Amino acid sequence: MRWRDPIVLSTKFLIASVFVLCLAMALLGTWVSRQIERNVMITSGANGAAYLRATLEQFVQRIDSLERLHPADAASLDRLFKNAAFRNGTLSVKLWFTDGSSTATVIYSTTTMEIVGDEHTLTKVHRAWSGHPVAEFETVNSSGSRAEQSLQLTLIKIYAPLFRNGTNEVIAVGEVYHVGSDLAQHLRQAVNLTWYIVCLTTALMIAVLYLVVRRANRLHFEHQSALRIKVLEAEEMAAQNYALRLAADRSRLDANAANEQLLGRIGLDIHDGPVQFLTLLRFRIDEIVETLITGIYGTASAADGLQDLADKLSSVINELRDLSVGLVLPELDDLSLRQTLRLAVDRHEHLTATHVKTDFGAISEKVPAPIKTCAYRIVQEALSNSFKHADGHGLQVTASTSEEVFKLEIIDEGRFNDTSRRLPPDGTRLGQHGIRNRVAAFNGSVSIEPYSVNGTRVVISIPLS
Repeated sequence: MRWRDPIVLSTKFLIASVFVLCLAMALLGTWVSRQIERNVMITSGANGAAYLRATLEQFVQRIDSLERLHPADAASLDRLFKNAAFRNGTLSVKLWFTDGSSTATVIYSTTTMEIVGDEHTLTKVHRAWSGHPVAEFETVNSSGSRAEQSLQLTLIKIYAPLFRNGTNEVIAVGEVYHVGSDLAQHLRQAVNLTWYIVCLTTALMIAVLYLVVRRANRLHFEHQSALRIKVLEAEEMAAQNYALRLAADRSRLDANAANEQLLGRIGLDIHDGPVQFLTLLRFRIDEIVETLITGIYGTASAADGLQDLADKLSSVINELRDLSVGLVLPELDDLSLRQTLRLAVDRHEHLTATHVKTDFGAISEKVPAPIKTCAYRIVQEALSNSFKHADGHGLQVTASTSEEVFKLEIIDEGRFNDTSRRLPPDGTRLGQHGIRNRVAAFNGSVSIEPYSVNGTRVVISIPLS
């Protein structure tokens, strides 16, 4: 991913979650570490206070009014702390006295007697004087701890109130220094373990949340891609619908034009055929009537004229019948595709007295009725056009079905020694226009091309599905 590319949702979440969770876990780890240290100090303070009270409280009961420890008690404390077994782990002990002012006075020390009587401002002493033990790691910066500063050891300093026997009156504050290297090491291990657990938990939370969001982000992209595909499909369908609507409009206009052309052709056929014969018959009837009235030619001549009139009238009736047969579609529901094509060819041969060569090879019998109707009309129209323009020379109809496609081919060889026949542009002839419209309704294809020297070949392909 380049730096200019937009950041995906999962990456944004990863950045935000790392920042928020790391900050939250840092605060949590700090708080837990301090709580551990505080609880350790409270425990150490309670143990140290119990130790000081058990050790020193009996020796401070005779502190005089001058804030001095009784000499006999001081000597007893000296003997006590000279015992190596008793001093195991204890570095030094001090006794403090305060009268409630801001300073406290040293009244006993196991390190040196030179500091006895010194006054220092120590908040820890005043807090212990109020009855609350205090424990902390020695920071080695207080004015009352100069003797311990030179030792360069990790020390635990404990202040404990010492009470008068049987009362809650504080008469002195005991201060003890223990070597805290082992405790500090255990405390560091506990804090490090706490931070390790916090960091591991944070990493696991980030990883799990990231995987969840990444999967959700992937689903979001998949749904977004699917939606885009649906939108594109909808746009494509809309374009297809628009194209189909235009095609339908064109088909409707073409159908109207084809219908008008068909009606015009029928009118021309009737006008040029039966109407002309009927007009001649009308003139012939007038001649016969005039002959009968004047009696110039006699009855025999009038009878011959009437017989000739009857013959011509029969010819007109036959021509009108032929026209009606071409307009009326026979019943095709009970016929197969092969029988339907055979019927169209037979009728053309009967009407035109021509011969049509056929080849109906592998034809499926299961063909929808609309396609049979379309095939009948195409063969009828193509053969009619071929008879009109090629005098019925070399007519051939070939049909087959393969791979769910119906193929139809109509061929003529044109008029003999006629090189003037040319294929007109699409739609300029009614027959070709009608064939193309019928095939287009079934999503088929039409090819009209030259054949042989003067002939024409019409190739139709219609999907059966």
